[in-house]
Amino acid sequence: ISGVPSADLPVRLGILPADVSGVIAAAGKPVLTSDQWLVWRPAAAQEAERLGAAVAAHHEAHPLETGMSLQALRATVDVPPGRERVVDLVIELAVRKMLLEVAGGLVRRPGWKPALGAQVDGVKAALLDRITRARWEIPTTAELERQWPGAPVRALLSHLVREGGIEAVDQEHYATPGALVEFREALRGALGELGAATPAELRDRFGLTRKYLIPLLEWADRRGMTRRKGDGREWIA
Repeated sequence: ISGVPSADLPVRLGILPADVSGVIAAAGKPVLTSDQWLVWRPAAAQEAERLGAAVAAHHEAHPLETGMSLQALRATVDVPPGRERVVDLVIELAVRKMLLEVAGGLVRRPGWKPALGAQVDGVKAALLDRITRARWEIPTTAELERQWPGAPVRALLSHLVREGGIEAVDQEHYATPGALVEFREALRGALGELGAATPAELRDRFGLTRKYLIPLLEWADRRGMTRRKGDGREWIA
């Protein structure tokens, strides 16, 4: 499905440019129009059905996700370069036909909600408890996967982030919001007292090994709370 530029109609149909709008109007409902593009509705409807099926398959394969990436879905529509607006027409038709709904950068079937089975819900609760009890000694995702082999740990962590139960420290570490607030205040107090402090000094201050301390310090750097100064860090937030 590639669409036809309305500017091509005079050449394709042997009509005057002034007659283009009348010809499009006469074509009526079978032709979808947007800006300068025309798409045959039956072809667009068939493609819309395919997109709906693709999203339904994504839900089945990823039941814990809130939707499929809209960008990924758009990439499945085979159109020549420069005709992205044709893809918009197809997706808009799919939405009108209630095959899809778009929310931000995600697309899903209307009414879709992530589903947790009883067993998976139990693992989710256990993950939250494990991360809560860890406080600042946060485990890596790989460690959690070894603790719950076969469970969709990464999907469950993403689900907990969406619910607000945990926050991402980096791609491999998660902590509760409360633990991160406590670390922020502790770090501010330590750097207020010590000035620029090295990781070794902060390790002794907090009683944490580098394994646990460095991800938290780098999190503070990325959040604009601290900045490097020589071998140490200073508070700037």
